[in-house]
Amino acid sequence: MYGYAEPVKESSAQASSAARVRRRAAPYDLLTTGLLSQDAAHRQRIRGLQDRAAHLDPAAAPRRRTADELRDPRLRPVDEWLAARHRDVLPTEQELDTAEFRARRVAAALREIYPGAQVYRTGSVAHGDAMHPLNDVDLGVVLRDRPDLGPGGRGPREEMRECADRLVEILQDDFPEISADAEGKRSIVLQFTRPGEAGAPDFTCDVIIALPAPGGGLFIPNTELRAGWDENDPMGHVSLLQHADAASGGSLTRSVRLAKLWRSSHGKPLYSWNIKTLALEAQSGRTRPFEGLYRFFEHAVPAVAEGPTENPGSMNYPPPTVAGDRGDATRKLQRALDRLERIRLAALAGAYGLAEQGLEEFFDEEAQ
Repeated sequence: MYGYAEPVKESSAQASSAARVRRRAAPYDLLTTGLLSQDAAHRQRIRGLQDRAAHLDPAAAPRRRTADELRDPRLRPVDEWLAARHRDVLPTEQELDTAEFRARRVAAALREIYPGAQVYRTGSVAHGDAMHPLNDVDLGVVLRDRPDLGPGGRGPREEMRECADRLVEILQDDFPEISADAEGKRSIVLQFTRPGEAGAPDFTCDVIIALPAPGGGLFIPNTELRAGWDENDPMGHVSLLQHADAASGGSLTRSVRLAKLWRSSHGKPLYSWNIKTLALEAQSGRTRPFEGLYRFFEHAVPAVAEGPTENPGSMNYPPPTVAGDRGDATRKLQRALDRLERIRLAALAGAYGLAEQGLEEFFDEEAQ
C-alpha cells in the first residue's frame, strides 16, 4: 500500500482556504505543467504535496507513471476490456430522447411561469457523462429582478414550493402522473411516473431556481445554510466540461464514467461533481482507457487526503468535498490505485486472466 499519512481533519474555513491554492493538474509534476502560477507560496505548497507522497515510505511512493508505462502495448487487452465496460454504461438512445422531450416540456413550463427568464441545462446529461440507467436530467431557471430573494432577502423554499405547484399544473396534460418534491436541499424534483410502476426504472427532472450573482455566477439554493443560497457557476461548468472533453477526444467523460462506476459499488465516497473536478485536474489531452482511469486515482489519493478540491472556474465558489469521512474516502481511493497497479503488472506479465479478474473485482465490491 502507498504510504500516506492519515488525512488531517480541517474546519470548513481551513478547507476552503486550502482549496484555493490548489491548481488543476496532477500533484506530482505540477511544477513542470505550466498550469501553476509561479508565485512562491503556490510552488511551496505543491512541493509539500510531493513530499507528502514520498517521505513516509520511499520504496512504495506512488511515482507518477510515465505515458509509456501506461500505454504499453501489453495493456491493450485491459484497454479493450475497459472500453467495453464503458460502452455498457452509456445511456441508451431511448433514455436520451426521453430526457430531451421532458427537458423541453419543463423548460417551456418554466418560461410560462417566469416570462423572460433564462433556462439553462446542467448536470450529467449536459456535461456529457450521463450513465445508464439514467437517474435524472437537470435544468435551471435564472430569475431576474427579484430583490426579495437572495442571501440578503428571503430563502428559496417558498419560491421552490410555488414553482413546483405551477409546474405540476402546467405539465399534467403531458404527464398525467407527474408529481413534484420541493423539500430538497437545492432542487425541485419532478417525478413523471408513480414509483413502483411496471417497466424500466424512471428518471426525474431536477429543477434549480437561480439568481444572478454580482461576480457573474449564480446564487443557487442551499437550504442547509442560514442564508439559504450559495454562489456557483453551473452554466460555466457545462461549457468547461464540454470543451475539456472535446479536447481530450472523449477521454475525460470516459474516465469520469468509469470512476463513477467504481464509486457505485464502493459506498459512493465521492460526489459526482467531486469526481469531475478531480478528473479535470488529473487528465490533460487524449488518454487510453486504462491510462485515464489510472491517472484519475493516481491524482485523487493525495488530492482527497489534502482537502476539498478547488471548484473549476473560480476560487469564490464552495469547493467540492467528499460525501463522508475524508479518511475513509482516501483509503478507498488508495486501495483502488493499488488494485490498478496489480492489474497493470499482471497484464505486463501476460497474465491476462488474472488482469481480467482484477478488473471485475475493481468494479464489484461484493467480489472482493
